[in-house]
Amino acid sequence: MKKQNITNQIKNKKDCCGCGACVSACSAGCLSFDIDQEGFEYPRVNENACIHCGKCTAVCPFLNIAAPACQDVHIYGAWSKNEQIRFRSSSGGIFSELAQYIISLNGVVFGAALEKDGTVAHHYAETESQLARFCKSKYVQSHMGACYEEAKRFLEEEKTVLFSGTPCQIAGLHGFLRKNYPNLYTVDVICVGVPSPKVWKAYVKEVEQENKGKPRSIIFRHKEIDGAVLKAGDRNLTIKVEFEDGRALYQYFDKNEFFGGFLSKLFLRPSCADCKVKNFAARSDMQLGDFWEIERVYPEVLPLSDEKRKIPFGVSEVLIYTQKGRQLFQAIKENIVSFEADLYLVKKAQADMNWFLIENSSQQHWNRDVFFEEFAEDPGHVKEIIRRNLGLRGAKDLTGKSFGMWGSFGLRETLRLMTNHGHCQMVFQFRDSTIYSLMAKGKSGVGQLLVSENPFRDKMLKADITKEFRLNVKAYLEAVDFFVMDLLEERYGNMSWDGIVVTKSEGYFENTDIQGAPISVDFETWKESMDRFMELLLDQMDAARIIMVEHDLCGRYGKMNAPKYEYRDQEYIHAVNEILRLKYSYVKNAWPEITVIPHLPDDLRFTDADHIYGCVPEHANYGAYSYMAQKIAEAVREAKEC
Repeated sequence: MKKQNITNQIKNKKDCCGCGACVSACSAGCLSFDIDQEGFEYPRVNENACIHCGKCTAVCPFLNIAAPACQDVHIYGAWSKNEQIRFRSSSGGIFSELAQYIISLNGVVFGAALEKDGTVAHHYAETESQLARFCKSKYVQSHMGACYEEAKRFLEEEKTVLFSGTPCQIAGLHGFLRKNYPNLYTVDVICVGVPSPKVWKAYVKEVEQENKGKPRSIIFRHKEIDGAVLKAGDRNLTIKVEFEDGRALYQYFDKNEFFGGFLSKLFLRPSCADCKVKNFAARSDMQLGDFWEIERVYPEVLPLSDEKRKIPFGVSEVLIYTQKGRQLFQAIKENIVSFEADLYLVKKAQADMNWFLIENSSQQHWNRDVFFEEFAEDPGHVKEIIRRNLGLRGAKDLTGKSFGMWGSFGLRETLRLMTNHGHCQMVFQFRDSTIYSLMAKGKSGVGQLLVSENPFRDKMLKADITKEFRLNVKAYLEAVDFFVMDLLEERYGNMSWDGIVVTKSEGYFENTDIQGAPISVDFETWKESMDRFMELLLDQMDAARIIMVEHDLCGRYGKMNAPKYEYRDQEYIHAVNEILRLKYSYVKNAWPEITVIPHLPDDLRFTDADHIYGCVPEHANYGAYSYMAQKIAEAVREAKEC
């Protein structure tokens, strides 16, 4: 019976990690790699030569997801006693110590090396002098070549083999071997994801052109800056480029476009957003990475810097998953300094860092697809394309424009980003007030009785009573080019005070801690208010200059690189959002000529747990506000073109 080959099984690019196990397993030699427009390798089959044996699908780690093999995790902080090894390593030099031990057994070590042309590829080493090229992190997807077959040959010859790589590469090796070898040790890395080799090569070429010299070596994470060793090992996020003429270029990560794009997940492989080998499914014996947050969790193990700060000069986080891993780690104990860490404390401290990456896929940057579209059109200016997509896209199109807003705190933060980056101006903002409250009639003179200790809230209270926007709408709208609104504040119940309707938000008195009695506003009553509100706007402004953002409550909170935790009151959030969507639908149907920015993508619908914007459902995260700002900028550009 004919079996389907790997290309029949891969329905989406997220389904292929590019490990190369399928190509290595193909006995008919009909599989090879094609490189797509983004620069990633995907298998291609010669259908005329395919014998439909099914080997390629049988070895694929993404089609044959292994159950987590680890039941007992041990975690250590460790570093080499050899300061030279520690200096030339990205963290504590533990991989070098492991590799040297394997070589001392007449064994073979597999690892990733950076070639002269900028390619990152896997090779093997049989001598200690060959190990140097495997040191340091390489933030590019490595081409596996024939390493799986070569590893199997050495294993069959009963040589001890240490194979290192990303979790998906280790999973690919196990899938290819289809057998447990007692002389095989596997080590993977705590993986953010793999960037595009094509983007990397374009970056290297641009560096070469800008500096009029060919790079001799590139070190992703160096422990020097401008030739000076980092003080007590300040986090080594420095790229060092050595040119053939002896010059050296140092750039810290926030000044280096490629490093910044990698850390922001701007050009990772699609499968990294849906990795199938997280949570120990790679079946590695050991996993290595930087011991982030060690200065907070275990400061006592660190030396003091000149500034009296306890900062690590390269400490490896070592996670042991198997008995073989424990044996291998024990074998190098005399050459390292190590301590066993408390798993619970480390997981808590690294919830948005290492432990997120161990258990969860990376979140892709919200501008990823746009970046690759622009990169395909102009690969010679990759640095500028990275900068543009890491910043606020479309900001230059806002120069000289003025905006007014009615809506939520989040909409204010969105427009604030635009004004910060776009040389434009926010002329007025009415927020924390409902449209129903705006349209309700107040009593003369009563506004003076409403007093707040907060000057801003006091001003808004009086505006709510006097209906400043309603009374002065012509002057406000004449002062701006575009009017932006959302309906998030329409989630509020209102309150009645002495016959005056004000919003729950504005009606809070800091000096008495009293909010008043909320009153409900039914949908039909709200529609009447909305109709009058839109009539005010359209009397003064063309519909093409009115932009509505479909902003509602977030159901989760977390960080860009952390699990998104659910809020407790999900039923309330869901109920509020259903009402808001009904109101958004009404506005879109009643006034189809206005511009609408649709709901956020699901992976951006969470609140920033860092409290940059407050960890509450009505707030969002920096990425969400950047995304909305970019969409507003695009709407402004389209309006200008019309």
